[in-house]
Amino acid sequence: MPASGEEWANVLPGLSEVDAAIMGRVAGEPMLRLRRLTRDAAGKTVEFVESSLDPELFGLHMVF
Repeated sequence: MPASGEEWANVLPGLSEVDAAIMGRVAGEPMLRLRRLTRDAAGKTVEFVESSLDPELFGLHMVF
C-alpha cells in the first residue's frame, strides 16, 4: 500500500529522434513529461513512472 509519493511535471522542449520514432511522432515536438515516485511506509520505492504526453491532449490538475 503506497504511503507517500511525489510527482513532477515539466515540458520537454523537443522529442529526440529515438523517442519520436518509438512514439510515431516528429522529432523536436514538445511534450509534457510527468514523473511519479511512490513509496511504502518504510520509504521503499513501490513505483516509478515517467510519461511523455502530448500537451494538446493532456494537462495537469492539482487539488490542495
